[in-house]
Amino acid sequence: MDPEQKEWDPWWSSLYEYLLKITPNDPDWKYEPVQNVFVARPMLTDEQRADLVRFLRSAPAREIEHHRTLRRAVELNSEKERRLELMYFSADNNNI
Repeated sequence: MDPEQKEWDPWWSSLYEYLLKITPNDPDWKYEPVQNVFVARPMLTDEQRADLVRFLRSAPAREIEHHRTLRRAVELNSEKERRLELMYFSADNNNI
């Protein structure tokens, strides 16, 4: 763990574990040459989307306040929640 991560709230570690649990067994990784990364976009059910939003909203207020992307996700209205997508990134194709 790098020094910056030691400052992170434990909620981020919980989010990481949560996201790993909802990852499909065999994600469909695709190479994105412009960004030089591999990405996977799993199809979420409505139930998974709702659960993900609930989990994101469980973040400590300080984390929501200081992380624009998290704040935007937490503020989604119900219409936008139904369109929520998840994307995984990997810079190393040996780990996918």
